[in-house]
Amino acid sequence: MFSAKFPLFLLISVYFAWADIIEKTSDNYGPYTVEWEQYYSCRGPKLTNLTEYTTTLVKESNFYNGAINITFPNDTKVEDVKMCVYSIKGNRKTLLYNNMINKPCQHYLMSKVFESYVGAQNCLIKKGTYITELNFTEIIQKHLGTSFFYGEFVFKVLVLSKKGNIICLMFNPIFKKKV
Repeated sequence: MFSAKFPLFLLISVYFAWADIIEKTSDNYGPYTVEWEQYYSCRGPKLTNLTEYTTTLVKESNFYNGAINITFPNDTKVEDVKMCVYSIKGNRKTLLYNNMINKPCQHYLMSKVFESYVGAQNCLIKKGTYITELNFTEIIQKHLGTSFFYGEFVFKVLVLSKKGNIICLMFNPIFKKKV
């Protein structure tokens, strides 16, 4: 079963790669609350889309839930994962991190993610429809802990095959100082 935890997990995991780039102070880092401004699909770089999917963000009380319904009309091989993280200040978007993982099923983390969330064997996802809903608020707290950088970010993940785009998602969380 495909899980939206997968793209979110990928994007949040890049935090550890670029966290040392930004100097931590009590004004820009610490305990937080998070709100999700946007969560949406995006256009991948290839001409062909290998899946059809919809995604929505639903706010329930102080929790944000995401849902993905994705259909693979054919067996599909995952061959690349691209992750980008941007910070937003005013109308300016600054790239903080950009990473391409070639051969993701040979990567120590990615192989487990694909096996766990889509049942992929050697990065091959079987034809079918996968539906999931999850609590983004809970996931972000599990993966980031109780402290993070304050501000607005854009997290983008692209999952690709040599034949086309598999999924492209963007997340726009805003981290605020907890009061």
